[in-house]
Amino acid sequence: MVLGPDLVDASTEKIEVIKQKVTPTTGIGRSIKAKKLSPRFLGPFEILERIGEVAYRVALPPHLSNVHDVFHVSQLKKYHPDPSHILEPEEVELDDNLTYQAKPERILDVKDKQLRNKTIRLVKVFWKGMSPGDATWETEERMRRDSPRLFF
Repeated sequence: MVLGPDLVDASTEKIEVIKQKVTPTTGIGRSIKAKKLSPRFLGPFEILERIGEVAYRVALPPHLSNVHDVFHVSQLKKYHPDPSHILEPEEVELDDNLTYQAKPERILDVKDKQLRNKTIRLVKVFWKGMSPGDATWETEERMRRDSPRLFF
């Protein structure tokens, strides 16, 4: 049986272990971990289909992929159209095989990647017409060959 200061030390150690395993989350992070939406409204989202009398399947964005996509009507709120929500699509030129060739706009970052016996220099490229989150790491050699204007 553990008594006195030894009991306090043992309890403190167990509390530290528990703190390391629990991560506090709030807002959207909490809803993603709990697989439920928080009481705050997110959206708007497109209604894909009606399921039964009071349930609807909603088109959720990829970052909410682990949230169940069927909601009770009480969880939904009517969308009021706003002219500022209308996005004008950009004209995109497609190749004959219906693909789009993205053009690099600028280099955001540079890093060296160590392989087994050599080092490769990588550059983080921001692509024209894409969001900053879609930037990709490419080899500096390839980018110098394909887009030399980025390096001057």
